[in-house]
Amino acid sequence: MSSAITKGALIGAAVGVVIIIVLTVASQTLHALDAGERAEWFQTYLYFCGFPVSQLLEAVRFGRGTPMSSTFEIVLQLSPVPINWSLIGGLTGAVGQWLVRRAPAS
Repeated sequence: MSSAITKGALIGAAVGVVIIIVLTVASQTLHALDAGERAEWFQTYLYFCGFPVSQLLEAVRFGRGTPMSSTFEIVLQLSPVPINWSLIGGLTGAVGQWLVRRAPAS
């Protein structure tokens, strides 16, 4: 059963990376928006694609009293998407394996 969870988690993480790439390309090709609006659009969609993991990291981000480096800020914005999708993939793999084992033998 763990191999199905592992495969699902790896596929989910890959999907999360693809989502980040697609959002990056889409935000840079929106010619109707200026640079500030593009950055806001990108951050909004990153937040929703990484939900609910992004909420946990948002608490870390705003709970700190000291300013963070820009690299750490970027990591906190990008990391929830692959983490969230790997969790979704792992759960999907576990449920799929469970359903296969419960299916009647034919």
